[in-house]
Amino acid sequence: MGEIAEALKRAREERREERSQRTRADGPFPQPEPVEAPAGRAASAPTLPRTAAAAPAPEPVPSIAAGGELAHRIHLSRHKDGAWPARLALIEPKSAAAEAYRQFAIHVRRTLAQRQAKSVLLVSAVRLEGKTTTSCNLALTLTALGGESRVALVDLDLRRPSVGRYLGAHLEAGVEQVLRGQIPLEEAGVRTDVPGLDIFPVGRPESQASELLCRAELPELLRQLESRYDLVVIDSAPLLLVPDTEILLPHVRSCIAVARARHSRCGAFRDMVETLPPGVLLGSFLNDAPGSRHRARYGYYSDETPRDTREA
Repeated sequence: MGEIAEALKRAREERREERSQRTRADGPFPQPEPVEAPAGRAASAPTLPRTAAAAPAPEPVPSIAAGGELAHRIHLSRHKDGAWPARLALIEPKSAAAEAYRQFAIHVRRTLAQRQAKSVLLVSAVRLEGKTTTSCNLALTLTALGGESRVALVDLDLRRPSVGRYLGAHLEAGVEQVLRGQIPLEEAGVRTDVPGLDIFPVGRPESQASELLCRAELPELLRQLESRYDLVVIDSAPLLLVPDTEILLPHVRSCIAVARARHSRCGAFRDMVETLPPGVLLGSFLNDAPGSRHRARYGYYSDETPRDTREA
């Protein structure tokens, strides 16, 4: 036992002597000894000295999901020029038609909240039923009702786009180029002077719209929009004329059927509703309807409901 104790004493003295020599050679702060990794495990990366500056992290590339700034800005006309019925909720906010859009927007917002959905697709059976006019006024009214809400109005009628033309948002490259993967979504967006409203128009009509909508970029585009905006209003092609809207429907959880008084056919409207997937329809909106007799009780109401609503 005495021999073992003596050996341990000598070993401790030798280790103290080694540490003392390293301290004299390296300075007052001893350097850590390298540690071998156990068998079967990779060695950890060496720790940087305190005086070494870490390389700066690369700046993130702006994206729509991260709140990247939109490339374009416009001022929406408050005059009755061009396709002014698409801006009726902005031009004549106290008119009977504007009140109808306001009531419509309240129902849409409440129903979307109940479904925990953020996007709504407006559909019509055929052309000239007021779908784009309804889409524009719905988006305008939702921004007015929502306080701090952010609303995106997106044109996915790639064959005969009208949103940009109706609202004066003319771009060389729009959402069709985003679907091709050629530009980021920010470059296809237009910020309006209406607080909370951004527009994503089509730059140029697309003859191969169905093929473009089948690309993987479509669900990514919708995902990015929903990540930034509180509500997304989408204009689409007539459901019974081309397959484009049927391609969109699996990616949008809610839609609204639009008809036009004295123009839409009951049979076509019924065929459209039967084409929609079960449970996706929120309701319908009758465009260009005659004024109600109850409106006469309120002097500030106007019966100037537009009769020249036209859209592709």
